[in-house]
This record gives sequence, C-alpha cells and structure tokens, in this order.
Amino acid sequence: MNQDYNRDCCWTLERFSLLYNHFAIIDTDEYLADSLFVRHKVRVWFSAEFGKDDSPYRVIMCKCRKKDTPKFLSAIKELPNKMLLCGYQDYLTFCAELRNKLETAKANGGVDRYAPNGSALQTK
Repeated sequence: MNQDYNRDCCWTLERFSLLYNHFAIIDTDEYLADSLFVRHKVRVWFSAEFGKDDSPYRVIMCKCRKKDTPKFLSAIKELPNKMLLCGYQDYLTFCAELRNKLETAKANGGVDRYAPNGSALQTK
C-alpha cells in the first residue's frame, strides 16, 4: 500500500477482508473529510465514531474497497491542509499527540498509565 499520506491523521487497521481496506481517520464534528472523498470520487463506508466532549476532533472508523485505496489515500493526504484552512490550527499537533499516546499504551500492554481520568466516549 502506498504510504504517501499523513500517518498521524489516518491509520491503517489490520483486519482481514478480501474486498476492503480498513482505516481510522481523525476528523471534526463538521466531517471535513467527506467533501474530499466526494471530490476524489471514492466511496467510503463509515462505522464507529469516538470522541471526547471537550474536543472538536473525532476518530472515525471507515473502510473502502481495495481498488479505491489509492484515491482514498490521496484524499486523506489533503486533509491536514483543509483543516488548517478551516481554522483547526492544532490539528496536526492533536494527531501526533494521539498517535504517541496510542503507541505508549501499546508498549505498556494496552494501558496508558499516565493518562488523566478522561476516557473517550462513543458518539452516535
């Protein structure tokens, strides 16, 4: 798979599927990535969405057909620039910090021992 995209705002999820590649993307309450998917003519299926009440960002699980993955990744490559243009100046910082927290938790056996008492809530 082409790794020419921002790995901080989009993560490839390891799931077995013959037809789909699964991803987790970081988006906002306004779903700014949707217009990028439309512009790149890629169909994306969304599932779970996670976020905290005090943050404008959401981690969204999604999938696209394997044949459409290059178009999906080129749309994701434009997402950080769109976030900056729409006023989300801390987007890349938030993505990098979240990635570091997840890597720390993974290294500690799935628990981030230094996290404050604020777990993520699943949104509807």
